[in-house]
Amino acid sequence: SAASASSPDGSIVPSAHQSGNDSSDLSDGPPPAPPPASQPTKEEAIHIQRFRKWYGAMTEEQALDAQMKKWTSAAYKHFHEPEIVHTFHKGEEVVQYKFMCKVDDSSSTIQSVMRVCWDDSTSNLRRHIRICDEKCGAKTGQSNITDFAQGSTYSKAEFRFVISLWIARRHRPHVIVQDPELLHLFRMLYAKVEVPSPSTVSRDVREIFAISRIHIATLLKSYILDFVKLTSSHTGSYLAKRLAECLREYGIEKKILGITADNASNNDTLISELESLGGANSSHTRVRCFAHIINLVVKALLTPFTSKRRTDPTSFMTDSEAIDAELAELEDEDAAADQDLLAADQDDPNNEDEDEFETEEGREEDDTRIVNQVVAAVAAEDVEDIDLDASRVARFAITKLSQLAKRVFHSPAICADLKIQCESCKIQPKQMIRSVATRWNSTSESITRALELQLALNKLLSLSKYERGGNKSLKRFKNTDAEWTVLEELKPLLKYFLLATKRISESDTPLLHNVIPIIDVLTERLQATINNITLTPSVRLAAKRGLKVLNKYYSVTDESVMYRIAMLLHPCYKTEYFKRQLWETAWIDTALDILREQ
Repeated sequence: SAASASSPDGSIVPSAHQSGNDSSDLSDGPPPAPPPASQPTKEEAIHIQRFRKWYGAMTEEQALDAQMKKWTSAAYKHFHEPEIVHTFHKGEEVVQYKFMCKVDDSSSTIQSVMRVCWDDSTSNLRRHIRICDEKCGAKTGQSNITDFAQGSTYSKAEFRFVISLWIARRHRPHVIVQDPELLHLFRMLYAKVEVPSPSTVSRDVREIFAISRIHIATLLKSYILDFVKLTSSHTGSYLAKRLAECLREYGIEKKILGITADNASNNDTLISELESLGGANSSHTRVRCFAHIINLVVKALLTPFTSKRRTDPTSFMTDSEAIDAELAELEDEDAAADQDLLAADQDDPNNEDEDEFETEEGREEDDTRIVNQVVAAVAAEDVEDIDLDASRVARFAITKLSQLAKRVFHSPAICADLKIQCESCKIQPKQMIRSVATRWNSTSESITRALELQLALNKLLSLSKYERGGNKSLKRFKNTDAEWTVLEELKPLLKYFLLATKRISESDTPLLHNVIPIIDVLTERLQATINNITLTPSVRLAAKRGLKVLNKYYSVTDESVMYRIAMLLHPCYKTEYFKRQLWETAWIDTALDILREQ
């Protein structure tokens, strides 16, 4: 008798209707009458309407081709390309697709699955695959991996290539190819696999690199495609020499429009030296890392809230230095001072102290030098004095917060107590955020989170168990109302710099045209803070120091043509932005001349 297959609604469709015109399978006499028609379900009606909208103007073959391009399920790999057949579905003649199983296509009984053309469900296909796999497994006595086998091919050369890429990209040792378990896995998937030796892998990696380097150097002349090992002190002259060698090796030393780098002094020398070595354009096409500029502004902005270490401990201690000494005592107390609170997680390897992340020593020294120069300049210009009490409040506000956040973060016991206090205050429980030197703008996030948890933190530090220990208790990190006020006023100012950092840190987006507009917005916010006499003097002083740094690097954008070119070429800005900012006509004309020249 003729084979039959399941239709989407579970009924059995005779193969005479499936095959369409195979009269040899038909019995004598008139063809059977179609079953009475029934209305499609609501879900079926939606599928039918969608099918007609997308494929109604196509032929049956064109509609099938278009649908197959959208089929991404792995279930389709188990079947041959479907055939178009005409049959009855719910009393109406419809177009159905007949999916023939690849595994059983050589057997005497051909297995297939029928599906109406407007249905995109794979449930019946997967049901067939499961039954097929079980049948094959019963015959062979082992699990079936049909889905994998149907789409896999083995090539000795390609296998060596992929092994080399895996080891290079994932930083695996070459000898990993000798691991017995890995070899067992390979041979489970393909018994005749030829696994290269570690020395062969090493040679293949070098050969692939050499071939790729030549090819990519030809195609991508605008990229620097090398990692240069630096064996000497990172002076600007040495960096320029090594970079020039790399550019010449790729033949692109005359094709670099600009170089982006941070604001360290050795990069100033690098840019000037590079021109004399036949490299890229000089400082007039330099782009300064704007994220680093924002970081410098924030560092200067936070100076009224941090302490200074005494360089001469034998000299007379001023009142300001006495406050610094108190702050230093708070900062120097490590986890050992809170042994009873921190013992619970001392052995937890996941609680690494991110404050200890290394930073580049040269850049940190440059950052400190720049910030100190700005502090001195503002001090020389500013006639407004901050009294000792206000200075004390400002410095203790952030120091207490940062030390408390560190201890809460490292102690599961304190975290649990904080959660309880949050729930009692009807505050959503959240972890405190530590201020980490190597994570730019983390102070802003730390202050914002602390203000969200302010009521819970105050209740936490009022618990009797955190008052034990006298001047070593956790309660010593509790902020006063005045200190909370300082943090509240500082929060919106720091928020703008946090948003700016996130904005210019987006990936795959050219953002050079946004630098000057962002500087203009930040300048406006800093100036508004300075002019707001209702704010505490320390917050206004912070804004003055931040504005001093921002103006310093705003002025150096005039040394580079890149910023003006980017804005003039951007359809949102062109010359209109400069006109709205009341640039002089001569400045705008100069910018246009620079653009045409480049």
